[in-house]
Amino acid sequence: MAEGPQADPERPLSDAAYAALQDFVDDLIASNSFTEAEMMNTNSSVMAAESFDLAMRNVYPGVASGTVLTADYKAQAKILTHQRVTLAGYRLATILNSALAGVSLDTINESMKEIQDSVKMTQTGDIFNYYSLKGVERGAAAGIFLSCFAVGCLLAAAVTYAICLARRAKSSEKTTLHTPAVAHDTNV
Repeated sequence: MAEGPQADPERPLSDAAYAALQDFVDDLIASNSFTEAEMMNTNSSVMAAESFDLAMRNVYPGVASGTVLTADYKAQAKILTHQRVTLAGYRLATILNSALAGVSLDTINESMKEIQDSVKMTQTGDIFNYYSLKGVERGAAAGIFLSCFAVGCLLAAAVTYAICLARRAKSSEKTTLHTPAVAHDTNV
């Protein structure tokens, strides 16, 4: 993020990699504060307007094709990026909490277990995974996973449905254009 750490650690995360990630998240939360209204805002039009405004005020001025970015510009970009990612995390949590408000933790855990059980695992040695969810409830983590999965399924279904409708419309156009005229009996 704006020339911050770009490591792509091996999965599952090692203890050291997980600790480094957790420290980074804790630092983002401690360094960036927002009003409750900002964190609870899930209106995509408002978010798009915020991003556009920030880009117009902070990103584009003084930058043209071929411009070498200054250290100050990069430092400001890093601060802005950290703020936006942190705010996006709060807003995603708001959306997920709302979407999963009526879903019990047992249901979430059972669904997650079903998904995990359906994945074929090949073990080449002993693996010990544990996750310490510092500052986040286990249900929220499971909810994030399940909601992303559900949104992906819904998007796939919507795209498939749109393709079917487009093919059906195209097929009916061809049928209409190539239907022969009804022959009339001229021996009447």
